[in-house]
Amino acid sequence: MNLRKEWCEQELHDNEEFVAHRPLEEEYSFYHAVSSGDMDYVQENCQQDTFTNPEGMGILSSNRLVNLKYHFVTEINFQKVKDKI
Repeated sequence: MNLRKEWCEQELHDNEEFVAHRPLEEEYSFYHAVSSGDMDYVQENCQQDTFTNPEGMGILSSNRLVNLKYHFVTEINFQKVKDKI
């Protein structure tokens, strides 16, 4: 199976399943805290396991640690793009 077809089939499958995601406000708050250096917010978020809670996170890797790393990098980059807009 070619990669494009496999990707399209996976997208179709994912769209048919209801996958709950975190509220955008929650993600934006974390992005803003990281980008502005609000360490109190970031530490509180991590202590409450909000960022590391896989519920609503989505899967970017089957390895839990790699998945978390990917999400962290994605969130930081998303904030950079959002700040430029």
